Amino acid sequence: MDLGLFYVRQRDYRRATQVLERGVNANPQSPFLLLGVSLSQLLSGQQVESVETSRKVLKLEPDFPPAQLLMVYALQANFRHTVGKGLTLQASYTWSHAIDDASSTYSRTGVDDSNLSRWRATSDMNRTQVLVMNYIYELPFFTKSRSGAARSLLGGWKVSGITSFFTGAPINFGCSLLSGIGEGVQCNSLGKFQIKKGVVNDPEFGPTPTWFDPNTIGQVTLAQLRADGQLGMFGTMGRNVLTGPGRNNWDMALLKDFELPWFGAERSRLQFRWETFNTFNHPQWGSFGGPAVNAGCDSQTPPGSPCGPAMLPDGTPINLRNGQVNAAWPARIMQFGL
Repeated sequence: MDLGLFYVRQRDYRRATQVLERGVNANPQSPFLLLGVSLSQLLSGQQVESVETSRKVLKLEPDFPPAQLLMVYALQANFRHTVGKGLTLQASYTWSHAIDDASSTYSRTGVDDSNLSRWRATSDMNRTQVLVMNYIYELPFFTKSRSGAARSLLGGWKVSGITSFFTGAPINFGCSLLSGIGEGVQCNSLGKFQIKKGVVNDPEFGPTPTWFDPNTIGQVTLAQLRADGQLGMFGTMGRNVLTGPGRNNWDMALLKDFELPWFGAERSRLQFRWETFNTFNHPQWGSFGGPAVNAGCDSQTPPGSPCGPAMLPDGTPINLRNGQVNAAWPARIMQFGL
């Protein structure tokens, strides 16, 4: 494939066609190679023999795996400046919106995946806003002190750090029932669905933050389980409809270089570092695995009922922790080094 693209860039379309056709012979089910052959044949003026095959790929016919759509709109800005008086600052900001119908080949909704256009929405990988700053500031204290001891011990200190702000990962909601085609279902929207921060008194963990009101989503009705093509089939909610908790993180260090009198004419230094991660010990909900919010609906929730905490007639609790935050980034960490 790479060699074929090389020849396309060199405008040697006939040789590109030959290379890509050898690739198709070795891997006849690859939609990328088939489309590459069609493109190179078209550019070289040859008869496009694989156009019908390419159409099958684009129309998602059963012989080929479902295609995926990914669109990204982004704005990036970068700023670097030596402000003066010992301060150097660099900042980078990105606004973006990634849209797809499946964020990877192995990550499907599990709900009517034969119709991927239904799931065109914010990508699992989307982070709408990201601001990262790094800085070094040379502290001006005692640098011109008349006391040599004061200059050596108290002067020459620096503060450095990396500060990050970014929005959270999208949250997808699924209700724990099986549809008429044996796959999952989405929940229903029962009201104005939005981020609604709060705190509940969890019977096991005590005061626990919440991210949304679970009573604004509901279990599907029995009629929605039928594969009948009607509006609301398999649930009314879309994919990735809510944004999870973001981050506000500061990693900072205090450091100083001490001149050492050893090694004769050669200069030697010893650096002391006091490093902190999550310096201000700010609670940050989330984890590497995702948005860290309980989102969905218990399978025992009666059809058409809200997905908030409730008790069944037999006393069984359901949806007890729905909407609660379930993980956090580490608390402040400190380390010293020489």
